[in-house]
Amino acid sequence: VPMAVIARPIPSILDEEKVQTFMKEIERGDTFTPIEVLRVKNPSDPSQSRYYSLGGCHRYEAHKRLGRETIPGKIISVPASTMKLYLGGGSQF
Repeated sequence: VPMAVIARPIPSILDEEKVQTFMKEIERGDTFTPIEVLRVKNPSDPSQSRYYSLGGCHRYEAHKRLGRETIPGKIISVPASTMKLYLGGGSQF
């Protein structure tokens, strides 16, 4: 999944040691469980989607710090109403 399209609306609390370990393992070529990325289609325009990741914060941060353009991810399509449960009624979509 392209890192540039993933929104992370909930601030992460990171364990720096864990991020550093993941960075070393990624550079070694180790593989990880893909992060879950929620795809939400715009109800007004189904051709538009937003992508959210709520978990996998240490894997995401390690890829980000390494300057990776992509991250292994599993895309899960969810309705906008589901995201409103996570993000509140004022969220887009």
